[in-house]
Amino acid sequence: IPLSALPQEIQASFENSEYYLTWKVDDVDKLERDGFEIIYVIEVEKQNQEVDLHYSANGTLIKSIVDTDNDEDEYLPVQLTEAIKNFIYKNYSNALIMEVDIENDRNDKYYGYTEVDIIHNRIHKEILFDSNGNWYSTSWEVHKNELPETVRNVIEKQYKEYNLDDAEYIEKANDTKYYRIDLELGETDLTVNIDSNGNVIP
Repeated sequence: IPLSALPQEIQASFENSEYYLTWKVDDVDKLERDGFEIIYVIEVEKQNQEVDLHYSANGTLIKSIVDTDNDEDEYLPVQLTEAIKNFIYKNYSNALIMEVDIENDRNDKYYGYTEVDIIHNRIHKEILFDSNGNWYSTSWEVHKNELPETVRNVIEKQYKEYNLDDAEYIEKANDTKYYRIDLELGETDLTVNIDSNGNVIP
């Protein structure tokens, strides 16, 4: 579809992204698949680099992936098991299922795991299931002003020389819940995990 045919929410999100000014829009696709919400894909390129930006209709960037020029295979949906679908709808009522990926890199520690991207209460969440289909974790991005005061205090006191880059909330099947904070200082990147009580955990 033409770039101008994208929903206004997606156009606004794209215009605020890092790709808008320095990358060229190569193509725009509207992707409809049985059992999934509509996805809009903006293909951008810069020199010999190509990236596909996957957006939901409300302008949420679901994921950005390096374009492999194998779009038809990339777009084929992974069918979810009934057990996984039942888990999602039981624990995330009215969730919109956006994307499903299975990790196929044997060198990745999550090889064989299934990642499901959903929109739940207008929040983009990533749900991870192990190779047996059991729930492993759920995570979503949080803004700095959404972090608990206990977490912000740890960052400001113990890592005050760093700048906060990203933060996400993670809850796991083993009942572990924490905030993963990505910090940066010049060329140095640091990731710390802090629970809601302000404890730094491995």
